[in-house]
Amino acid sequence: MTNRANRPFTSALAAAARAGAFASLVVAASVSLTACQEEAPVQVAPPPPPPPPPPPPPAVTAISELMSKLNIDSRIRWTEDRAPKWMLDKDREAVLSFFDAFARGDSARLKPTLSPTDQFELDGLVSNGLFDDSTKKVTKIDIRTGKTPDSPTKPCVLAVFELGDKYEAQLWTYTATATGYEFESVATPPEIMNKLSGDDWVTAWFEILNKDAELAKKPDENPTIPQTNRAAAEDTAQDSGPAGFGSTGGGNNNNPPPGAPSKRTPGTPIKPSRPGFNSN
Repeated sequence: MTNRANRPFTSALAAAARAGAFASLVVAASVSLTACQEEAPVQVAPPPPPPPPPPPPPAVTAISELMSKLNIDSRIRWTEDRAPKWMLDKDREAVLSFFDAFARGDSARLKPTLSPTDQFELDGLVSNGLFDDSTKKVTKIDIRTGKTPDSPTKPCVLAVFELGDKYEAQLWTYTATATGYEFESVATPPEIMNKLSGDDWVTAWFEILNKDAELAKKPDENPTIPQTNRAAAEDTAQDSGPAGFGSTGGGNNNNPPPGAPSKRTPGTPIKPSRPGFNSN
């Protein structure tokens, strides 16, 4: 028979056991919750989307269409393979209009497009009639384009003028301004048409200028000047013809004829002529 006096103690033990079990469950649940929190994956933000591709370059109009649109003189020849795609329509139109003024001999239309220095040069050609005489002889203007070798580069255009049976070349850089375009001449080396070669004449032009500049830095050899007896020279001159035409009396004339080319003074730079038409 069970002793009822021991039941409270038994009940206390049972309650304690139940309390211990509950505490164990709470601790286990806490440990489990902590473990779950530690094992939760870290959320990584997705990478930003790639930037959109750049817009395609604007389409350019064919040279033939621009010539028709602007009523450009037919003596101007500019093939599409010599008109790079980086030249937009406004650049192409400026170049065509520039040389159209040359072809038509329109100095009034040409002058506002020139740099101040080239405007001064043009005024001289117009005043002495050389511009009008030369442009009347133009039978073709062949155009090529390129860029200067310096940095930042400038666009430039090379034109070969056919003047009857002669050819003359000009090289110009150009820039866009608030009022339009300004063209500035590049120095023209002597005998340039005999020196240009290859497919890129613009690059060749600047290479020739650089070579001439390097050559100008080298001093010339001092020529040996023969010593002449002045009294003997005066006696010889009495038996000689006019100065520069040689001796008729057998005398030795060591003096060069008037107008003969002389040696350049050492250190004097070779100054290339500016673009334009010569008087030959």
